Amino acid sequence: MQIRRLRVTSLFSCGDLKEDQASTLQRSIVDSADCLIQFTRIEFRGMYHVMIRVLKTRGMQHRREPFELIVGSRGIQIESSLSLLRVESGGEIKPVPIRLFLHSESNIQDQYNRRFLKEIRSILTRRVSLESPESTYPSKALGLAPSSAIDELHLVQLDEFQLLGAGRGAAAERPLYRFPAAMWNTDEWKDFLPELKKRVWAHSLLPAEGKRDVHTPSQTGGATAPAPPGYFFAVPFFENISFLAYHRDRLADKEALSSWEKLASTCETWEKTNPGGIFFDFPEVSDENYNCLFLEILLSLSDPPAAPSDCRMAKWLTSPPAETAGVYYRQLCRRAYFTRRMLATSLPPTSEATEGTMEVNTEATVWRHWYSTLDQMMSRLPPDRREKIQVCPLPAKKTIAGEWYLALPSYTAAPDIGLMMINLLTSRAAELERVRLGVGLPTRTSFYGDSTSVASQRVISPFFSMDVTTLKDLIGGAFRRSRAACYPQIRGLMSSHLRRIIEIPDCKKESELRTQIRNVFESFNEEVRFIRDDGACRCMLAPEDK
Repeated sequence: MQIRRLRVTSLFSCGDLKEDQASTLQRSIVDSADCLIQFTRIEFRGMYHVMIRVLKTRGMQHRREPFELIVGSRGIQIESSLSLLRVESGGEIKPVPIRLFLHSESNIQDQYNRRFLKEIRSILTRRVSLESPESTYPSKALGLAPSSAIDELHLVQLDEFQLLGAGRGAAAERPLYRFPAAMWNTDEWKDFLPELKKRVWAHSLLPAEGKRDVHTPSQTGGATAPAPPGYFFAVPFFENISFLAYHRDRLADKEALSSWEKLASTCETWEKTNPGGIFFDFPEVSDENYNCLFLEILLSLSDPPAAPSDCRMAKWLTSPPAETAGVYYRQLCRRAYFTRRMLATSLPPTSEATEGTMEVNTEATVWRHWYSTLDQMMSRLPPDRREKIQVCPLPAKKTIAGEWYLALPSYTAAPDIGLMMINLLTSRAAELERVRLGVGLPTRTSFYGDSTSVASQRVISPFFSMDVTTLKDLIGGAFRRSRAACYPQIRGLMSSHLRRIIEIPDCKKESELRTQIRNVFESFNEEVRFIRDDGACRCMLAPEDK
């Protein structure tokens, strides 16, 4: 173009850029530009604002949301205050919808999420909704994120295995939004548990602790200091490990809690003299509860295969310890499983079920609980019954990591606002509030103390305390399902086969039962092999075992 020959680097075109009204010259300039920035003057809340939005860049890796251009005593500033607004073709201003995909497995968690919903609705916009990530935001759909045409702000709560590789890879492949290191809140987030912090950073490069030597444009009026390399794509939300709870007056021999073998044997003996009664129960509802209980039993008997040369989960579940774990698992779960199903079939179609919340039979003797579901059960009991419930670690202190994270999908609108919401939910004050309510355990090292701590017992719930050292060991040694990189693809298969084990009819000999359990796991292995042949199993890429 002639303009390029004159070494023109910038050109301002005044007037609205409309397809049906643009002149040939104006259209030619716009189409040939490497970078196209649009300025719009809008009236909002009785005041005029200048909105700036980048429409095109050479690599198209720019941020799509609008910003506000402010000229004041500190010079020119670019703020994200208008990123939730959209200007329609007729000049009408509409807010961007916000959707909160927050997980709840107890009424306590659901109430906590709904209170946050009300806070956002009263401050940011009326167009905000709360939805379950399990039913409307499956992790397998995250792969479609780069092609999304949705113009909404999405905040998503993810389980630890859903985080595996979600923020890494090329820009066209990553499903989660990547924040530059400069936006890491070094004041609030400096003491996350090391393993949690490591999981949300790419390139394993963390910003300097204890000081803010990098700035975002909104902090410096556009003069951005060099940020350290790397980026983060999620922030730790809360911990939710598992425990055993038992009624001290109903369990005669506390030694039964020392191993799953003894607990299963005690359960078998008790059920023979208590027909129709329930000795052991656990919150079912979701696939993960079936899987996690079985994995905790298996972990007490055997460590997972170390070599990632094949599908480690399938190899582990076809090992002899898995058969033994299946025997204990069936014995413990069977009566509560069928009792719950008989109750479900007896309810009329119009009855309201507690879908989404994980309830247990409070008349049982022993329960396997998540921290959150244990608090839920305790909150339902009267004080005189509640004080008879004791809490202890699982046998061999083997628990599944219930780590939860907050993230934004890569296609989200207004990521700056989304990060502000994440900051609100992950502050120290928010962590203590979740402990006070029984929502989840903190993710910061300072909460669990160190070797110099005086107090041995720490209140970790509205209803119970626990030894700090024990709690710290449980969280630090918890097993992550993401160690099997194919777990997100096979978890549904795994839970369906575990249900089949529970449903195996009574056998005269244990050898017959073991044979049937082995057949179930072989069937599972065949279906995993089918998935692996399709390239979905990624155990070769599993993270290093701890």
